[in-house]
Amino acid sequence: MKELYEKELKLLSAKDILALEARLQNLQLPKALKVESKKGLHLKLDTPLTQEVKDYILALKPWRKGPFYLEEYFIDSEWQSFIKLKALLKTLASLGIDLKQSDIIDIGANNAYYAFELALKGAQSITCLDPSGRFYKQFEFINKLANFTNINYRLLGIEDAYLLKKSFDLVLCLGVLYHRKDPLNTLKELHSLTKKDGTLILETLIINQKAPLSYTPYPSYAGMKNVYFLHSPSALSNLSLHAGFKSCDLVHKSYTTSKEQRSTEFIDSKSLGDSIESIRPKVLRAIFALKR
Repeated sequence: MKELYEKELKLLSAKDILALEARLQNLQLPKALKVESKKGLHLKLDTPLTQEVKDYILALKPWRKGPFYLEEYFIDSEWQSFIKLKALLKTLASLGIDLKQSDIIDIGANNAYYAFELALKGAQSITCLDPSGRFYKQFEFINKLANFTNINYRLLGIEDAYLLKKSFDLVLCLGVLYHRKDPLNTLKELHSLTKKDGTLILETLIINQKAPLSYTPYPSYAGMKNVYFLHSPSALSNLSLHAGFKSCDLVHKSYTTSKEQRSTEFIDSKSLGDSIESIRPKVLRAIFALKR
């Protein structure tokens, strides 16, 4: 556990994160009287947000996942994450997975948007993993308002997940695999996090080919320099079997559009969605269910 805390402390000791923490300590924050899910997370607050709190929200940029509605204040995130959430919930229902009976881990959780949503659906417990101090501060801010008690956020990457020394009924890995230089080893790490007879829900970019092929873009794909491998469904299935999973079933696929991902004032940069219609091969996302 010492190594785990040391890794987290190092990330939280970065100059920009320390500055955000100092600002947070001086804020008068409201409390959420009610939290609802309706094409984003809606928080009904007991008092209005002050200008200092609004300035702090902007200092937390970029807001990638969301959106969040804090009464009249709208955090317009880059991703309209409720679109992916709908596909995720449909997948879980089709698999008969009971959130109330599941110990869940979300790999690459960002600001824990999906964890908040699943907590509203009655999830027993959710561990979020992401090695980003800034995304952690976004989670911390939202959760100081919402006060979810069953979400545990750890500042770790998947390669350090072994430090948790446990496995989970349901493992979520959404939008991570194509950023990994060694996808087979990543799948092995995900396998070790999944309990026997547990399920990994893997959402990733794929190529629309029947043969077991992989596409390695260079120098970038869709403006992202850290995309290393895009697999066809059968190639990904073969890779998952090599990693030790019993099965890998394609359960959902869709093309990402600018309605789902685009630039906003809350990211201050270009977004994949700004030119997504011109990208080839087209940005095709798929959800796979892998059984251990």
